[in-house]
Amino acid sequence: MARRRSSGSFPSYEAVPTRERMETTHREIVAAAIHTFRVQGYTATKMSAIAAIAGVSPRTLYRYFGSKSELFAATVEESIKKFLQQLSELIQCLPLRDAIITAIKDADIELNGESREMMRLAATDEKVWRYFLGASHRVQTTLASALRATTATEYATEPSADDLLLWDVRASALIGAITVAYRRWATVPDSELSALIATAVDEVLPVVASAHRHSTPTNAFPLHFDSGIQLH
Repeated sequence: MARRRSSGSFPSYEAVPTRERMETTHREIVAAAIHTFRVQGYTATKMSAIAAIAGVSPRTLYRYFGSKSELFAATVEESIKKFLQQLSELIQCLPLRDAIITAIKDADIELNGESREMMRLAATDEKVWRYFLGASHRVQTTLASALRATTATEYATEPSADDLLLWDVRASALIGAITVAYRRWATVPDSELSALIATAVDEVLPVVASAHRHSTPTNAFPLHFDSGIQLH
């Protein structure tokens, strides 16, 4: 009679939750897409090549992203999210203008020719550019909340619907300025991204800084929005 093997002799196995697996696969596909788009260019890139690099089947790839344009938009959105996450942290301790420029410099974007090529691809293909604009728009609420948080004081009250609208307008203006600067940088040889963004931000910063005048009680400490503003 065969002896029963002790359960302790079997290797342990911990199941990975389905949601976690999906998120991991999503990240791997986006990372593979970023690499492939940069190396081969948007037009020459095939979905099968991205699937191979990501280690998934084409069928799985299309289950996550229905088209190449949709996948490219995801790569752009990922970059935008990282930039805004850093910006949201920096604006808690720096003037807004300084926070934006610092976030750009910390990302070393100007030193990365592949990043410029990615933006050039987006800027010169109208269909892809629409996806880029859509990705930018989707982070508007996140940026608006981050900007609004910098004006919070012990006297602050729950924002009204009109206040929320104004913060969305300010966030939209700021995103628009940064987007235009990015497109100019991607399509104009020898241009400097940090200089273009500084110029664009200076143009719209008074709109964002107006929150200081509308939101701060007269006996509250001054906010840091006005610090560092350089108008041209």
